[in-house]
Amino acid sequence: MGEMIGLGLLEEIIETILWTGNIRDGIPLSCFLISDPGSGKSRTLIPFHGPSLHRSDDMTSSGLLDIMERDKEGKVKHILISDFNAILSHKSSTTNLTMGNLLSLMSEGTVRIDDGRRNKEIPHAPIGLIVGITPKMFESKFPQWDMIGFRRRFLPIFYCYKAETVREIMKSIGDGKTSMASKSLKNVVLPPKQNKPAWNDTGKRYLDSLAFQFTENLAQQPRISYGPDRSMVITPETGKVPLPFTPMQMLQEIAEAHALRGRSGRVREEDLKFASMVVDFTRYGRPVAL
Repeated sequence: MGEMIGLGLLEEIIETILWTGNIRDGIPLSCFLISDPGSGKSRTLIPFHGPSLHRSDDMTSSGLLDIMERDKEGKVKHILISDFNAILSHKSSTTNLTMGNLLSLMSEGTVRIDDGRRNKEIPHAPIGLIVGITPKMFESKFPQWDMIGFRRRFLPIFYCYKAETVREIMKSIGDGKTSMASKSLKNVVLPPKQNKPAWNDTGKRYLDSLAFQFTENLAQQPRISYGPDRSMVITPETGKVPLPFTPMQMLQEIAEAHALRGRSGRVREEDLKFASMVVDFTRYGRPVAL
């Protein structure tokens, strides 16, 4: 009871991203889970828990500081927020400060606060961020995030549902097999020692070619225009193609984390195929239909 049909691939992607926290000398990967309201983003994310994961419904700079200050042993590798829209709906001054600290935390592992009451800086290892967000909110924030470099630190996962999946879900709800009840928890426990899977030359060459497709996907962005009646029209547009360095590193982490999740000491063909599957989810304007 309570299982949502069609979300198995998303769960595998999220669990693999959590395992990027186990890669030696790596930075935990961050992820946008992007789909319409009611499409199962929260139901996918909420069940995950474990020592390396901090879950939150809301977040401010002060809250980030408290989380990092309590995590004296550096166990937290990811922060999970099932509905990022809630954070982005705060007043602009609060949101801007939170976003600035999230950006710092993801790259440097540092949180700073100076709100007139306290001036403090907490060092921490870099943190990954996993959030659910609606397409409209993603599109509205895209120009600002692109300008400050926030977007390029995220793996975007776009998805929707096939008509037959919708019918299957509706039938399951009607039969009482699917409800709004929470799913069973998915406990993710990373090994105490970080690891680095081995690569062979074939795998590296495959990843090189895959990185260019991934880079082209990341160049797709929302273009906002207005119709004759001044209604907003949003269409996909190819923006400036980023350098492939960061996309290559992200794909490498995905393949390595998938190998570690499978308790393998080397990157296998199945890990490369998984990375290729993930790339399919990163095309703005062409979400994967589950």
